[in-house]
Amino acid sequence: MNLRLLFSVLRKILEEEPFSHKTYNLNESEFRNFLEMALKKNYISVLKGRIQTTYSLTEKGLEFLKANMQFNGEIPEDPKELPQWCAL
Repeated sequence: MNLRLLFSVLRKILEEEPFSHKTYNLNESEFRNFLEMALKKNYISVLKGRIQTTYSLTEKGLEFLKANMQFNGEIPEDPKELPQWCAL
């Protein structure tokens, strides 16, 4: 699992920022597979009863963010640079 991608997605969920496969320059099925893996590994959960799919962090997801705080200093300010940063 790509740790930078996971960190970025978890942070966006925590901060309630919108994101999609386009944010990370991934094809839709690849990004869907990534989210399914994050669900299976219990980093995120799906909030039920919503019109669109909404995610929330689990305790494990919060622990991952805390344990990988070094990424906060590395993550690019410019959203256009996010796909390249996640690919490192």
